[in-house]
Amino acid sequence: MGHSQAEKAESRERILMAAAERIRAGGLENLSIDTLMKQASLTRGGFYGHFRSRSALTVAALGKALDETFATQRAAQQRVGGGFRAMVTRYLSRSHRDGIGQGCPIASLAADVARSDDPQAQATRQEPGPSCPSGGTRCRATGSTTC
Repeated sequence: MGHSQAEKAESRERILMAAAERIRAGGLENLSIDTLMKQASLTRGGFYGHFRSRSALTVAALGKALDETFATQRAAQQRVGGGFRAMVTRYLSRSHRDGIGQGCPIASLAADVARSDDPQAQATRQEPGPSCPSGGTRCRATGSTTC
């Protein structure tokens, strides 16, 4: 029995969400395919129907985690009145500190990047992005934009 495109997309999204959470909580080395697929309520065999490799998953999940982090940060800046102070206040808040799996993935990556393969390390490098009005950056590997 086959799965619809919508079901496949939903499964991929569950994998990405679980992987993004695990990267935030424990870095790149915290990403076990078996554990991840269990967390997403899927079988290990289904993994390769969505991603070519663990490295491909890592790049996609890191892009998702960064996109979510920056979207949350932008929303917080707009609610509080914007600016650097709002960003720092949110980043240093108790809820951000205690929500390890929901926070900024960059803090968990420092030690991992030096040991990562090329695609994973590349996903952490940023270059200026022309589409961000505030002069943000665009991730070369994932295409995600940070403002």
